[in-house]
Amino acid sequence: MELLLVEDDQGFAFLLKMELEDLGHHVDMVSNGFDAKSLSLRNHYDIIIMDLMLPGMNGRQICRVLKKNHIDTPVLMMSSLDSPDEKEACMNVGASDFLEKPFLFEDLYHKLLLIDKNNRTARNE
Repeated sequence: MELLLVEDDQGFAFLLKMELEDLGHHVDMVSNGFDAKSLSLRNHYDIIIMDLMLPGMNGRQICRVLKKNHIDTPVLMMSSLDSPDEKEACMNVGASDFLEKPFLFEDLYHKLLLIDKNNRTARNE
């Protein structure tokens, strides 16, 4: 999979990137909302893995920009803000799924595989 990882915690981001690349995926990584917006609009990704709280623009703002520009790349939103209202707000602006921090890598990867499978099925219908 071609993935965009948007995470401002550099140590955490590098660990995720390493794990995903070890599994054979290509991962572009940025640490702020402005770079995330730019890459999302310019490049094709199978999935965007995005932290909610980012410098510059937050994850919900980026989802709105993607939707406005007819970019239908699935977004897996990550956040330590785990209230039902927060999750609903993310889903309402176009996130495909929501993952509460902290999480196990296996949980992240399971969600990525499920999102990818659902996205491939939707494209083939």
